[in-house]
Amino acid sequence: MMRAGLVMVAVMAGTMMLQPVVADDKDESAYLRSVTVMNLDAEARRVVTQDRVQVTLMIQRDGKTAMEAQSKVNDKMREALGLAKAANGVKASTGYYNSYKQYPPEQPIPTMTPDQREKKAYWTAQQTLVLDGGDKDTVLKLAGAIQSLDFAMQGMNFYLSREAGDKIKDELLAEALATVKTRAQKVASQMGTPNVRFARINLGGGAPVYPVMMMARGAMMDKAEAGGMPAPEGAAGESEVTLTVNVEVHLGR
Repeated sequence: MMRAGLVMVAVMAGTMMLQPVVADDKDESAYLRSVTVMNLDAEARRVVTQDRVQVTLMIQRDGKTAMEAQSKVNDKMREALGLAKAANGVKASTGYYNSYKQYPPEQPIPTMTPDQREKKAYWTAQQTLVLDGGDKDTVLKLAGAIQSLDFAMQGMNFYLSREAGDKIKDELLAEALATVKTRAQKVASQMGTPNVRFARINLGGGAPVYPVMMMARGAMMDKAEAGGMPAPEGAAGESEVTLTVNVEVHLGR
């Protein structure tokens, strides 16, 4: 169900200073005259399977008053949270909560007086529940059980967790620096300068961009439809993790 998404894992932008320590400005000037300075860029990237899934469900109830509608929603949400609490490794959190007054339709022209219309008015309350976990089967099985309580599926998305992204980022950093080192050594060999030093390293990365959530139909199910609701189906997509480095390299004897 999930399409592959593109994730640019966020890297803390900054500069790593690795310049040799010099005694004063005179020594620093002498050092810089003795080396060749160049800047090299490298990029490392890897496609990885998204390791977490997030499911959003919604409960909606009507009542003659706002209190009645909200009380019905609260009872259902309490029941759903009880199921979620029993599921290992699933984080459940409540989200959007809303209640509003509705009036029966009068088409094509009004047929009721204002008082009659007000007497037929009713309230609707709705609230969302978000499930998040690393075990796809557990999360989706729980989502199916909660749908049997008359919750409607609102959306599902797979994504790459920060922990997994950071681990890949560390590996990519080593790869990118190795690429820079290889290029610098080739230049140094051509120039006959055996010493290669990394003087400054700039890390670059983009902000996370998660796959677009897959939206389900917004209408609530009736009770007959909700009975025996099977777990939703879903498959993790892939994310491309990218890291770039810019290195100031000093070549000298």
